[in-house]
Amino acid sequence: MEPREKAALLPDAPGVYLFKDAGGKVLYVGKAIALRSRVRSYFLESSWVNAKTGSLAREIADLETIVRSAWEWQSAHPQGYAEH
Repeated sequence: MEPREKAALLPDAPGVYLFKDAGGKVLYVGKAIALRSRVRSYFLESSWVNAKTGSLAREIADLETIVRSAWEWQSAHPQGYAEH
């Protein structure tokens, strides 16, 4: 399954995502409050206008995620944490 297809199947839950190249090397690690929305945004051609994002997106061969419940996410952050 292609990374773009995997991204469409992700839950809209908080978590961490890892983008990997064809050799399995981790290219990028990110976190998101809504995994599906955040990860899918990398595969929108309109995002490729940004040279860094476009370059990264073209190298992504696989993605891995770690999904956390909203309770785990909130308890892992200090009280002053604001959702962005």
